[in-house]
Amino acid sequence: MPGSGGVGRNGSALPDLVYPLKPTGDGCEELRYSLRSIEAHAAGLFRKVWIVIDRAANLPEWLTNVGVIEASDPRGRTEDVRAKVTAAATDRRVASRFVWMYDDVFLVGPITEWAAFHMGPTSGYLERLARLPRPITPANSAWARAVADTAAWMAEQGYGDVLCRQGHRPLLWDRERLAATLAEYPAGRPMDVQGLYDAAGAAGEGERGTNAKVTFEDDFLSKLAALDIPWLSSSDRSFREGMIGGYIRGMFRTPSGFEKAV
Repeated sequence: MPGSGGVGRNGSALPDLVYPLKPTGDGCEELRYSLRSIEAHAAGLFRKVWIVIDRAANLPEWLTNVGVIEASDPRGRTEDVRAKVTAAATDRRVASRFVWMYDDVFLVGPITEWAAFHMGPTSGYLERLARLPRPITPANSAWARAVADTAAWMAEQGYGDVLCRQGHRPLLWDRERLAATLAEYPAGRPMDVQGLYDAAGAAGEGERGTNAKVTFEDDFLSKLAALDIPWLSSSDRSFREGMIGGYIRGMFRTPSGFEKAV
């Protein structure tokens, strides 16, 4: 059964799971398997699943037993994410705490809580990106600029050098605190949602962890061997063609309660 309602294992009210829909040409297969993995390994840890869609978008034909939140359809990746997370945070139908999910993250082992994580201070993370053989900097990457701009804004608000949450794992949020933080964040300024965690996160600081993202074929075995928290994340191509896609499809063969019966 999708979700379970009621109270979590620690006695607190269950959070909801919120997925921003990223339309793809493959029928949203990553979302299908992410939901299968959640149902297999996080039973009893969430109340309801919500899908945030652009107003002009349609849900995958196979999807069922979810709530729908409509968001505006701005141009640009970072503005799209901001619109979707704002729509979820300001929707009073959503639980007071929710887990911001992504369709390309998979839970490959059981969990007992929605634990937080970090990758050390954001300043150090940006410095490591700049030292890569092909440097990634705010000057050449819109994503890195969003990370840097959000960290700078958080520092201006008194949070110091915030911890980096770029490990491609879901995070638990306080809905009202996130809505308030989003309202304060300057319009038009590049924003990284994860960078706001120290202001509105709901699972504490968490432990340091590795990046769960598998982008290249030779990433998979090393990421699997180094797995410190049971999450893996794919790219569109690595899920479609790579070892991680075969691994996830093989692990979760049984349809979930979020799929219509064939």
